[in-house]
Amino acid sequence: NVKVIHRVNDCDKPRGEIDNLDKHLMDAFKIDDLIIFVSDWTKNYFIKEKKCDVQKKSIVINNGCNRNYFYPDFQKKLSNKIKIITHHWSSNAFKGKDIYLQLDNWIKDKDYEFIYIGREFPGTPKNSKVIGPFFGLELANHIREGDIYISASQWENCPMHVVEAFACGLPVLYYENIGGGVEIGKAHGGESFKDFEELTQKLEIIKNNYDEYRKKINHKILESDYCSKKYVDEILKIK
Repeated sequence: NVKVIHRVNDCDKPRGEIDNLDKHLMDAFKIDDLIIFVSDWTKNYFIKEKKCDVQKKSIVINNGCNRNYFYPDFQKKLSNKIKIITHHWSSNAFKGKDIYLQLDNWIKDKDYEFIYIGREFPGTPKNSKVIGPFFGLELANHIREGDIYISASQWENCPMHVVEAFACGLPVLYYENIGGGVEIGKAHGGESFKDFEELTQKLEIIKNNYDEYRKKINHKILESDYCSKKYVDEILKIK
């Protein structure tokens, strides 16, 4: 009589389809009473690409973050030299290596600087500032110091770095193949790019309409309290 509630926040897609996780998840789906996917992208991945019949017993709840750390500075103004910022803890090639290296070269002699928060930059930085890693309030404080956030990641299930950036009040520019980050970006007025040329074009658009992009962010639905309540509501429905 035990009810099985299964939260799914990962799959094999971000690791190049090496197929060491999906098979275990799909075995678990057979006994799950409720499957909670962290994004529509993850749910559709299993339904469309893996042909899993989970539609009737699954829902989607996006991630939230701690509002005591990740909150906006509503008084913030655009820096004279615009600070582009990102943060990653993994050196996985899908974390945006090629784009970040191009950005590192591009910012030379521009009115932009690039701050990379992480364990290691994906290459040898020439013009970028590399700091961290940090966590909690210290991480959030560094994000708030930025002006525009960028994510060049691919195939993220529900990228916390994007959630945290929006929660800190930064407009987010994200790669169109980011996976679950697309629905997060669209919900908060972010901009997508398909290649580096479009990235630089979108940077100018955000710069010229900065306050309007910040106003599009719905801070309530980014909070962990909002996310947690949705989990509790679904659990209480189970008989």
